[in-house]
Amino acid sequence: MSSIQTNQVIDGVPADEAQLPLALDFSHHISELGKARRPFPIKSVFKYFGRPGLLAMAGGLPHPQYIPFESLETSLLRADAFSTLDGGNMSSFDVPTKDGPPTDPKMLDKERLVVPKWPSHSSEDVNISRALQYDLARGLQVLQQYLHDYSKRFFKPAYRDFATLVHTGNTDGWSRVIMTLLNPGDGLLMEVRIAIYSQWI
Repeated sequence: MSSIQTNQVIDGVPADEAQLPLALDFSHHISELGKARRPFPIKSVFKYFGRPGLLAMAGGLPHPQYIPFESLETSLLRADAFSTLDGGNMSSFDVPTKDGPPTDPKMLDKERLVVPKWPSHSSEDVNISRALQYDLARGLQVLQQYLHDYSKRFFKPAYRDFATLVHTGNTDGWSRVIMTLLNPGDGLLMEVRIAIYSQWI
């Protein structure tokens, strides 16, 4: 019986992914609207943006020095603010029912988060000069990579060529699914307990 170490790479693919099959082709389920979509010509060249030696002449991309924010700062609850590890009865679905500031020590101890204007270590660091700039429609590369790694670790897709897509909210994401898969007049079987707005898209 042979085993493959997870840190090995086979043909440029991590060994744990290389053992997974490729996704099945379900393109025949795509709606007529989905089939008619074409990449926007200008957006299609954004993949070359930022390459060394490339001079971008596209208009509408403000220089980062004109962005008026030097940093963004906020305070976050600790990761264990709603933890049940202490044997208590509180779950992550419990919310305070009393008005006013919290009194639980875990709710008072905050973590400080600062986003700088310029990258501190590499161009992939989260920074304002990149986050507030025009980018690919799929979203920031650092966000794409984070969501891909998160999905791989926790959801464990059954195929190795899966992709993650970013949307602006559940209604937006659901509407994109509907428009991509259904044609006018098509029916959809839904659960009884579903958000009402989802039934009217």
